[in-house]
Amino acid sequence: MSNVDSIHSGQNPLLTGFSILVTRPTTQATTLIKLLQQEGARVLHQPSLKIQAFSDPDQQALIDNIADFDLLVFISRNAVEYGCQLINNQNPLDKTRPVAAIGKATHQALVEQGFTHIISPEQGFDSEALLASKALNIDEISNKKVLIIRGGQGRELLKSTLEQRKASASYLDVYQRLSETPILSTSDYESLDFVTVSSQQGLECLLSILEPVSKQQILNKILITPSFRCSERAKELGFNQIETAANATDNAMLNCIVDKITLSNRAKIKNND
Repeated sequence: MSNVDSIHSGQNPLLTGFSILVTRPTTQATTLIKLLQQEGARVLHQPSLKIQAFSDPDQQALIDNIADFDLLVFISRNAVEYGCQLINNQNPLDKTRPVAAIGKATHQALVEQGFTHIISPEQGFDSEALLASKALNIDEISNKKVLIIRGGQGRELLKSTLEQRKASASYLDVYQRLSETPILSTSDYESLDFVTVSSQQGLECLLSILEPVSKQQILNKILITPSFRCSERAKELGFNQIETAANATDNAMLNCIVDKITLSNRAKIKNND
C-alpha cells in the first residue's frame, strides 16, 4: 500500500489542519492542488513561474533538418509539449524515431504524443540517470547526432557528457520560464506549514518575487523539493527545514508531506509556524 493509498484508509484526512503552498505554473498545478485538498489540506497557490512558447530564428536550421538527428532528447514535459508543437507545425516528426526522456512525466508526455521508441531510465529522473542508460553509452552513441530539446538555460552535464562520448550534441530551445506576479498576502505566507517547489529555478523565482517579510516567513516553513540538488540550493538560500521528495511528480510531493507528518509530531510541526 502506497502512502497515498494509506491516507484514504483512515476516517480523517491526514492533512486536515495543515496549510500548503503550491508553486507550480498555473497550467500544471491543478492535479497537485486537488490531491492535497482531497486529503484535507488548505491549499494556497502562488505560481513562481509561467511557461511560454519560445522560438529563435537562429535555430530554424535545426527544425528544417530534424530528420538528420539520430536521437531527440526531451528534458521535460514542457519540452515535449512545446517542442512537438513547434516542430510539427513545420516538419512533422516521425513517431517511430528514437526519442529519449528525462523523468517519468516526460516519458508519459511522449507516450501521449504517440512516440513508440522511447529511451528512459527505469530508475532516476535526471541527466545522470539517462546517461547511465545502455542506449547512451559510448559504444551506442559515438558518432551519433543528438538534439537536446529544452527550455533555455540549464545544466551542461548532458551535452558535455555526450560530446565526451564522441556524439554531436545541439540544443533546441522551445519554451521559456518567466517570473510570475505575486498574488498572496503576508498573512497568507505566515499561515503556511509547508511550501512545495518543482525545480531549482522555481525556488529561486519564488524568493525573487516576495517582499522581505514574506521571504523571511517562507524560509522558516517546511520546504518540499523534488531533488537533492534542489535541496542543496535551498540550504544556500537560507531555508531551515527541507524535505526531499522522490521526484517532482504530484504523488511524490504528497507522499513526502505525508511522511513528514507521519514521522513527526503534528503539534511540533504546527508549533514551528
